[in-house]
Amino acid sequence: MLQHASEFIIQKSMSVILYQDSQVTIYPELLVIKKYYFPLATSKTILISDIERVGLYSSEGVAHRWGVCGKYLNNWFPYDGNRKNKTKFIEIILKGGKTRPSITPDDPDAAFKIIWENFTKEGRDYVEHQSQLHDGKETELARE
Repeated sequence: MLQHASEFIIQKSMSVILYQDSQVTIYPELLVIKKYYFPLATSKTILISDIERVGLYSSEGVAHRWGVCGKYLNNWFPYDGNRKNKTKFIEIILKGGKTRPSITPDDPDAAFKIIWENFTKEGRDYVEHQSQLHDGKETELARE
């Protein structure tokens, strides 16, 4: 029964796409990294509850197409034939995990913002705080 409930939640959350490109698809409850596993190039799914934190870094020195990079030994990069032309990558730190999935989306700033705001506690707290500030300004304007 529990398996069916979790499958329903995943199917429901996959009906809304927050970001999508050739490397990653981000949904409200999970993200899917394409061409992750070697050598079959199958996808990796990461649930929101599995993410501890994320970081956006310069991809200088990360020009290989697939696998571990000498500069970032704990990071696993899925296949990206165009990585050498990209300037940033997103590192995803999973709870209890040693390997850090790392992606080079076509628009790393937009993808990072979506992941950070939706998948991390700090990001959700920031969005909530900004929303409260915005609501307070609307109340002040309504009073005037």
